Amino acid sequence: MTYTEIDYSSFVADAFPDPIAILSTTGIIMWCNKATYEVSQLPPSELIGKRFTKLAELRIRDIPKFVRMFASILRGKSVEPFELTWNMKDGTILRSEARISLINTFEGQRAVQMITRDVSEIRKAEEQLRDSEKRLTDFFQNAQVPLFRTGLETGIILDCNKMGATLFGYRDPKELIGRVKAADHYINPNEQAELVKQLAKNGKVQHYQLHLKKVSGEEIWVDLSATSYPENGYLESVAVDVTERKNAEVKLQQSEERFRSVFENMLNGYAYCKMLTDNKGKPIDFMYLEVNNSFERLTGLKRNDVVGKRVTEAIPGIKEETPEIFDIYGKVAQTGEPTEFEIDFTPLDIWLKITVISPERGYFAAIFENITERKRAEESLRESEARFRSIFEQAAVGVSRVDKDGLIIEANNKLEEMLGYDVGELVGVNVFEITTAEDMDLERQLSEELLAGIRESYSMEKHFFCKDGHQILGRLTVSLSRDSKGEVDFTIGVLEDITEQKRNEAIRTQQEREIDLYGSLLRHNLSNDLGLILSYIEAVEMMLQTPEEEVLSFLNSAKTTVERMADLLKSFGRPQDVRKVDIVEFIRRIADEAREAEKGLRIYVSYEEETSEVSITAGSLLALVFMNLFRNAAQHAGAEPQIEVRVSEDENQLNIIVSDDGPGIPEKIQDRLFSRGTSSKGEAGGLGLYLSREILERTGGSIELLKDTEGAVFHLTLPTGK
Repeated sequence: MTYTEIDYSSFVADAFPDPIAILSTTGIIMWCNKATYEVSQLPPSELIGKRFTKLAELRIRDIPKFVRMFASILRGKSVEPFELTWNMKDGTILRSEARISLINTFEGQRAVQMITRDVSEIRKAEEQLRDSEKRLTDFFQNAQVPLFRTGLETGIILDCNKMGATLFGYRDPKELIGRVKAADHYINPNEQAELVKQLAKNGKVQHYQLHLKKVSGEEIWVDLSATSYPENGYLESVAVDVTERKNAEVKLQQSEERFRSVFENMLNGYAYCKMLTDNKGKPIDFMYLEVNNSFERLTGLKRNDVVGKRVTEAIPGIKEETPEIFDIYGKVAQTGEPTEFEIDFTPLDIWLKITVISPERGYFAAIFENITERKRAEESLRESEARFRSIFEQAAVGVSRVDKDGLIIEANNKLEEMLGYDVGELVGVNVFEITTAEDMDLERQLSEELLAGIRESYSMEKHFFCKDGHQILGRLTVSLSRDSKGEVDFTIGVLEDITEQKRNEAIRTQQEREIDLYGSLLRHNLSNDLGLILSYIEAVEMMLQTPEEEVLSFLNSAKTTVERMADLLKSFGRPQDVRKVDIVEFIRRIADEAREAEKGLRIYVSYEEETSEVSITAGSLLALVFMNLFRNAAQHAGAEPQIEVRVSEDENQLNIIVSDDGPGIPEKIQDRLFSRGTSSKGEAGGLGLYLSREILERTGGSIELLKDTEGAVFHLTLPTGK
């Protein structure tokens, strides 16, 4: 039996994967193929003789369109393919591409042929790709990659980030913005012309490779992804330096031809072939007996070049590159069992979805569609997700995605590392659970404004609780990500740990403050110490006849005082060495120095157990505060003065009580005790307690005299820096 003898309705039409229906000029269904029954989920008895709307419930907005197209066909006009949306019997929604044409029946009557093709998956893939690209664009606003905005008409760089300036060898974006044209960095002007052409045609490019040069003349290759916004007059792009590698990009071009009959108008390619086998029945080749117009369009092969020829002649290399199709086609031709499969048809560089049927033993028909567009859309979606994931995971800052309720959807490794969490532990945690109370109100306000659309992003410095309970200070930037409908999808947070930076700033500030105190401090201490030296010398003169040991004791005291003056002079004019110290050991060391300098002085240091290992940030000026208090007690509290120091901790500060057993501070000078020029003895010219207060306040602490006590009692506070 020859191909022309095949019964059209029982073999060819029923083999088509797309629904085909023949309608009367009044819209009555006269005939349907097998695919129509399968898609509509109705038996022939419920379709034949019924109106076409019985196929499924057509969306109301599509009815006028179909009626208009139907009327045009009856008037003898050709109609372009158009989309229809159906509500199916099982509750699903079918999006289809319809093609209608006027035909004559075997009885010579006019009828309308309607072929529909399910495009739901293609449209779904396109929507997913748009959502992914939107999500990627939102993320790029915070990513560490080169970003550019360029004027479409002028070619001038309107904006770029620091990474963009660095890419072309500039130190600062200001050197480019408004001054440099993109054309200044092209090596081959034809490349720019081709890029402009592609943008004008498609509105955007993805992974477009360009040969460019830096401001120094150094040549580079960049991978460019760009989108044109003609309504705004600019182009937005991201450029990645790919000098070490260079890839080619294949653009998809697909055209469709119109057909005048069921065979020629079908959207799929069709090839009817004879299977050729060896003497053992093994498939070795096949011969094209007939192909349709879509075969030519989809494969690029001409009918005259393939019909009557073996496939190994028509498509050289096919057996070596895709040997599996010979086994598939051979099995169908031998068994008559139809099959369907997808294949990367490398000889023609296309992806095909192929349905294979056998009308008789030894023959087969391959009905195929080019799914390259869908496959590339899927690949683009995977690549887009992979790019997003790569940037997300490799960012040098902490990055998170947070839903509208404040729950963390995803966190990168850097954020988990910053906050001390294991992989995945942050997912499901509410961001306000790791926010300190002092920052809670402000962040809630900013977050509410962000979700309400009042602002698109916000930045703030805030404290975060780590997993182990300690805190870090971070610079947080939060921005919105919207879905394809413009609704809030999630927020993106970018966190930079600035704890160490702020600590260093505080240390520098403390050092600068201490420098200001040196002049006054030296004048005061040198004056006191010189007075002591003179007193000791006078005592020695009067005691020339006293025992040698007592003379030696006075001379040793004088020597210690002079050494202390020398130590103070060494530090004059330079910042103090600010470092972390154990507060108890710090006070004990100063007490030892005071006991050595002051004859008969007794100092006792006590502390609460939890303060035994508390550290503070201290410079050498802080030591002088305690030395001044100890020395005042030694001078005013009698022959064998006794001093008690008690240390305790209260939240983020240390409380230190220093008391002696002397006569105390005269009541008449208590209110001005810490003023410049007031001495603890009630005399004019004192600076010691004034400078002590200045030193403590400039390190974040304080000092006060506790009144109504026996002896002199001072209360000091110091920040712990926790």
